[in-house]
Amino acid sequence: MMQTKATRKIATRFVLYFLTFYVITVTSLFALLIYGVTQSVPSSSFYTLDELLPEDIGSPFSSFPIEEDRIGDELQTVATGAHGTFTLLDDDLRVIDTMRRDGPATYTWETIATDPNGRFWTLANGQHLYFELDQPAERALAHYPERIEQTVIERYSPDGVRIATENESLEPLDLADLKPWSSLPNEREEWTASRVERDGSILVARAWNERYEPSNNSFQRFVQLFIIYHIFLFVLALLFSLWIGLRFGRPIFHFLKWQQRLSARDYSIDKPKRLYRNGTLRRRYQMFDEFDESLETLSHNLATLEKERAEIDTLREQWITGLSHDLKTPLSSIYGYAALLASYDFSKEDVRSYAETMEQKAKYMDTLLDDLTYTYQLKHGIATTNREPTDWDELFRQYVSHVEQRSRIRYEGETAVVSIDRIAFERVHDNLIHNALRYSPEHSFVDVTLRSTDSNVQFSVWNEGAPLTDEAIRQLFDRYYRGTNTTESIDGTGLGLAITASIVESHNGTITARNERGGIQLTITLPRLTT
Repeated sequence: MMQTKATRKIATRFVLYFLTFYVITVTSLFALLIYGVTQSVPSSSFYTLDELLPEDIGSPFSSFPIEEDRIGDELQTVATGAHGTFTLLDDDLRVIDTMRRDGPATYTWETIATDPNGRFWTLANGQHLYFELDQPAERALAHYPERIEQTVIERYSPDGVRIATENESLEPLDLADLKPWSSLPNEREEWTASRVERDGSILVARAWNERYEPSNNSFQRFVQLFIIYHIFLFVLALLFSLWIGLRFGRPIFHFLKWQQRLSARDYSIDKPKRLYRNGTLRRRYQMFDEFDESLETLSHNLATLEKERAEIDTLREQWITGLSHDLKTPLSSIYGYAALLASYDFSKEDVRSYAETMEQKAKYMDTLLDDLTYTYQLKHGIATTNREPTDWDELFRQYVSHVEQRSRIRYEGETAVVSIDRIAFERVHDNLIHNALRYSPEHSFVDVTLRSTDSNVQFSVWNEGAPLTDEAIRQLFDRYYRGTNTTESIDGTGLGLAITASIVESHNGTITARNERGGIQLTITLPRLTT
């Protein structure tokens, strides 16, 4: 489930990134196309003059209206785009309205007819619309010797050799360049005009064409835009890939290093600031939060297991050492007495005494092995139990009546029915009571209480004694925690509490220990049997 959720989040994030990249790419393509179209508008404006028809001009409802004998804004826009001016004339070619600043008041049919770059329309109302190419070189030549800005005056010999110029940096013109204009204005790199002087020299005016844009540049512009767009797309894709790589690569690399540390049994948790804030993944990396949580949980669990394994290894070594000692001590006694009996003649009383000692040591070894077998069966769930509804209060009172030191036991209880194996809990009672009597001062009391709640029953045994450390309490019920020493006056195998804990757990119960009122209190909790 976690893998499906994480995969869905990563896939969704990748789709969003792709859509973002797609939107940026399409938007940039449209912007580039719009730029190309807007830049190509001036070169195509001149063609609008050839598309103008008389019926398109003049009436209020036409595409290019003329109102109150005035050239409209639409026509002025067309003229500006075509590098020229419009002049509105009456039937006698007198100027009604014009865009020119220095034009004549009246035109002649000869002037209009000989203008190679002009356009002329006769409107429905009898008026005429005349277009003149705004040629700065011709204006400079007409006003010579008056100086016109951004123009250059040159003089050539009849055979085409430049005699004088106002700008030596300009290349001399070819006489072929001085022919009348036959192409679109945007096709020429510069404006030129010429006239023959009385002395036979040729006076030439030159001006840079600010709107120079030859039609064959369309393909070049397309190629340029194509190259620019793909360079932009390449850089964008490179940056976008780098950004995505860092966004996904950093956490993935972090998790891989984390796994490598785990494989090397390094369970430390490293949370670098560039990936985490206040102990949690930053917002941009939260798609990996399931991986982070699982690895953190795994690190904690492995660290705990490693610690427990080390403790178990230590306890096992202690247990093996203690068990070896517990078996070796009675075996040494049996071996020693057997050697004595074989080497010397003893009285019947001595022989009987040695035999009793050997029998006691043999019984101890047999009990120790039985306890070890029983703890194994309980731990692996193969011990047979016969549960039945039992009044725990009645069962314990019967047990106490057979205890030799029952005068030291103070009991307070109440009726509490539980489902238990009576024989197994006889052993539980025996282990807890005898343990409390052994490890408490002589003539002190052992307090036993039995209390029930709506769902549980608690059986507690308290005895006076030195407090235990937290580590000792935690390992108190571990079968590896303590071995026994048959040389001590206290008998038993030392596995009583481990067996008790296993019996309680097999009955779905718990057993705990704590320091209480200057002593130790053990508490068993079992589910209450409801009738």
